[in-house]
Amino acid sequence: MSSYLWSVLSNVENYEFVIRKAFDLIDVDQSGEISSDEIFGVITSLNSYYETGIHPSEEQLKMAIYIVDEDKSGRISFKELMNLLGKLSRHEFNFEEKKNE
Repeated sequence: MSSYLWSVLSNVENYEFVIRKAFDLIDVDQSGEISSDEIFGVITSLNSYYETGIHPSEEQLKMAIYIVDEDKSGRISFKELMNLLGKLSRHEFNFEEKKNE
């Protein structure tokens, strides 16, 4: 996985709008937060428009979400999602090491 997500999205004038739309589609109860399970929906939605290069397993994604979940609610706000996507695109999570422990 590379910084491909941000290189693609930074060339899209309204990349934050695109991610917000995906977030809002997944946040069906309009709580302003989505569950870790729903994050897969956001990533799938983004990948349907742009190949993001982000394809973590469910276990890897839950670990990453735990790290960015500031209030440890188990749910992710839009701000936390943007933080998560940025960290994923910058390889800030070393999933391979965790898998081999």
